[in-house]
Amino acid sequence: MPTNDLSKEDVKRIVYSYNEPKITDELYSFGSMLLADVRGRSGHIDSKAATIFGWSTGILVFLFTELNRSRGLVELTFGAASGFFCLLAVISSFLALRARDEWKWPSDRDWFETSALSSAEDLKRFHIRSIHEIKQAQRQVTDRKGVLLLRSQKCLIIGAGLIALGIVSKFLFV
Repeated sequence: MPTNDLSKEDVKRIVYSYNEPKITDELYSFGSMLLADVRGRSGHIDSKAATIFGWSTGILVFLFTELNRSRGLVELTFGAASGFFCLLAVISSFLALRARDEWKWPSDRDWFETSALSSAEDLKRFHIRSIHEIKQAQRQVTDRKGVLLLRSQKCLIIGAGLIALGIVSKFLFV
């Protein structure tokens, strides 16, 4: 997914290229807003992935409990195909939900950067650089979670559609 993100080096160059403290305040405020936006998006993805996980698991349970009632190859084929896609949805939504060790969080070194303690302005500029680095890392994780969510949505729709087709075919070929 293309972005307009800058490299760490570009951000460092920009953050130390001006002399107006109000610019630092604005960059800090906007960076904090962007970081909160990434966290919010991740939360929405997790919420949707949990819903898909629940629906897909429910469909699998339904299909499993109805296995002994299926009569004929058509019902079994629709049931197996639906189960396959719902299983893919469960796996993909689980992968979107799982805890991540690659989340980047600010450390004490980000907070107490000794080279930036000469002035409040320097420290705030360093914190802007930290916010930028964290935002980029968390956005990458959120983008991967979004791809997995989209995949699980497609699989759930296909699985549910196959169940619907199976039900229709059962009534048409009775």
